[in-house]
Amino acid sequence: MPAISYWMLTILVWAILAQFVCADLTIADVSVKVAAKDGTSKTESPKYPSSFSATLNLADTDTLTVSFKATTEDGNPKSLHHAFVILTRKAKSSEEAENFAVTILAEEKERGRYIAELDLSSSSNRDLFHGVPGAYALSIATAPTLPSKKTYELGSVDVSIPSDPLWGLTSKVSGIEEVFASREEIQHIFGAPPRIAPRFVSDFFTLVVLAPWVLLIGAWSSLGANVSNIFSSSSSMLYGSSFVAILSGWVVVMVLYWTTWNVFQLLFYGGLYALATGIVGRQALIVRASARENGSN
Repeated sequence: MPAISYWMLTILVWAILAQFVCADLTIADVSVKVAAKDGTSKTESPKYPSSFSATLNLADTDTLTVSFKATTEDGNPKSLHHAFVILTRKAKSSEEAENFAVTILAEEKERGRYIAELDLSSSSNRDLFHGVPGAYALSIATAPTLPSKKTYELGSVDVSIPSDPLWGLTSKVSGIEEVFASREEIQHIFGAPPRIAPRFVSDFFTLVVLAPWVLLIGAWSSLGANVSNIFSSSSSMLYGSSFVAILSGWVVVMVLYWTTWNVFQLLFYGGLYALATGIVGRQALIVRASARENGSN
């Protein structure tokens, strides 16, 4: 490898590493404040890289505020790519839930000054802890990272929130906590079955539907309808009986529309059936007229 290429590659590697580790980065003016709902508060101000010794109590109505300043070694403020405040819970036994962390994004209010706030009076913020109270390690993580360590350990915070016993039984699969425990039984309330009319009502309306056929046959009988000519010749019998069968088929069409078809299917298939009805009916009239003329001659 030529010497100039080697040095160019070396400079490039150092430039990339400098984005992740900043040798002159330090943390100053750290303030960890827990404000209660009644207006009282407690503040710890550790000096980097030391931690505060007392444990802060964080109730489910308190607000945790962490502020700090990112500077260079000569005290100049420095803007970071990202800054986070992390609350990490460590399991005390194998029966407890796996370690997990609550991460809060620290916002840059002014150059180098970052503030992260967690209001536990909000149910959505309490849900971040999955109903697991107890001691949490409080730390700051930055990008680029601090030169001596990945995170700055601030101290311990005792989180007091309503516990969820289901998080005590978990399965560790690829770092994801899966709950395997009995939950409260869901009592389903089903709607009352629909009321059905008595059987005689259905029978009555069935007779009402069939009544027009009875009236039609009665009208034919009273008028003396002559159907014998339908069988007077082979052509008359073919077209006459076909036309009567097609007329009866319209009842099937209406039943299909009532039970299965939609209006578009009725218009399509009904239109085709109506065309066939018209053609066969016209041919039946022609045959009947021809038979009448031949009979008169």
